[in-house]
Amino acid sequence: MENIFVSVISLALIIISTVTMTFSTMKSTSELADSIKQMEAQSSIKSRTDINAIPPEQYLGGIIDIIIVNEGQTNLGSFPDWDAIVQYEDGSGNYLTYTTSYPPGENQWTVEGLYLSNGDPEIFNPNILDPGEQMTVSIELNPDLGTGESASFSISTPYGVKSRTYVTTITE
Repeated sequence: MENIFVSVISLALIIISTVTMTFSTMKSTSELADSIKQMEAQSSIKSRTDINAIPPEQYLGGIIDIIIVNEGQTNLGSFPDWDAIVQYEDGSGNYLTYTTSYPPGENQWTVEGLYLSNGDPEIFNPNILDPGEQMTVSIELNPDLGTGESASFSISTPYGVKSRTYVTTITE
């Protein structure tokens, strides 16, 4: 009788362990599948995203206005999640912080405006950079670029698609 009791308890523990392990495996597999789906979605967005940074034709000092053109197939927004980095000619660099106010403060950048490709202000999807549209990014540096100095600007979307351009201060 004692052997039957021990056998029944052992069998119950084996069944409970097997069921627990099966459910844990199914949950882990489901989480892995969800992660793979998210990675594929982000990869798809990234492959359809393309931006191009265009420097000002002439820069004499002060606020730097760079035009960002959406040459991809996705709508872009969420500008606080974008990254803007400047590297000076002397090798130093600054990570610029985003602000919603214009003009931007020291070492800040902001979206001055969103425009259609012909320069007219956008009216469809406000505050979203649609394909074919462009936005003007205004940047305030401290210290300012001196005459004849250059800087490299990198602008990056939240998914890591980036564009780089160079600005050189000219003399009048």
